[in-house]
Amino acid sequence: MDAFIHGDGHDRNERRSAEKFLATSRMSMEDLKLKAVLTDAAGYALITTKTDGWIYFGSVRMGKTNEHCLEWLKNPLNEEHLMGLLSQIEYYWNM
Repeated sequence: MDAFIHGDGHDRNERRSAEKFLATSRMSMEDLKLKAVLTDAAGYALITTKTDGWIYFGSVRMGKTNEHCLEWLKNPLNEEHLMGLLSQIEYYWNM
């Protein structure tokens, strides 16, 4: 943690790293988990950004930014898609 806060991680700017750490520490556990799911889903190519600028999960359009996708996943109407994405991500987490 100290290395990240002091800018020894991906971002070399100490101030920006500390601000990012503080912003992340203020997030709710639900938002934090969903943000981790979105990051890993992009890494495993489960969600993709297409040429129209939208982020898709399969054929479902989620949003244009990670924040939009986070809100989309929190919407109760999209719970079925959230459960599908979680089951796919948790498969990789449990390997």
